[in-house]
Amino acid sequence: MIKKNICYHLQSGKNRTLQSLDVYAPEATSLNSRYPVVLFMHGGGWRASDKNDQLGVHTNVCKALAARGLVVVNVNYRLAPRVKHPEPARDAAYAFRWCKENISQYQGDPERVFLSGHSAGGHLAALIALDANYLDDVGLAAAMINGVVGICGVYNLAHFAKRNWMAEHLMTKAAFGNNPGLRAHASPVNHVRADAPPFLLLNAQEDEKLDEEADELASLLRERSVSAETSIISGTNHFTILSLVGNGDDTLIDPMVEFAKRQ
Repeated sequence: MIKKNICYHLQSGKNRTLQSLDVYAPEATSLNSRYPVVLFMHGGGWRASDKNDQLGVHTNVCKALAARGLVVVNVNYRLAPRVKHPEPARDAAYAFRWCKENISQYQGDPERVFLSGHSAGGHLAALIALDANYLDDVGLAAAMINGVVGICGVYNLAHFAKRNWMAEHLMTKAAFGNNPGLRAHASPVNHVRADAPPFLLLNAQEDEKLDEEADELASLLRERSVSAETSIISGTNHFTILSLVGNGDDTLIDPMVEFAKRQ
């Protein structure tokens, strides 16, 4: 079952498409079935892409997870340069609130909601899970998040911006500006808490050093006795880690499903 373009929050006078989501649910075995929920946020350098990307990459991931017994909420959020941080993270928090309040209508379990995202979406998932202010601002608690699955996520903006000219000027600067203090505050590695949810951090084999950021975040989490697993998906790069899904390759889907079902 797929339900598309549900508005989860609407800024006055704004384009509702950028604050909308789609729900992918398994074929229920009974009306009483309740499935774990994955709130998924697309990548695109905080300034591009969409839940309905032209290649169908994000929708393939959602369909694959739903086929394995998860309810998936595929989220759009406002993009740079029209908005800057913290607006996309605020959108992610509102989408999480929508899940807690409404996902039972789609046979999702509101007590088992996980965050996930690819690249910039992985950054947003980790940030609102670790910086409790975002969910606090929408009347919720970060403790309500059951776990986080980051896929090639950005967790340290200072490290990310040094990769190349594009990472600095077209992505980081467009979304976060030039202020080093703001970039530091927007970096998940600077908000690690002892009561954080468990993390699964997945990276491509060729991931332009983003695996180093995953290792840094995992190390900080473990220092505070938080469960943090890392894994490299062999034979993939930053983009094919998603595009191979739906073509008979479940090497990304398997660990996500296993993680969600054992929490």
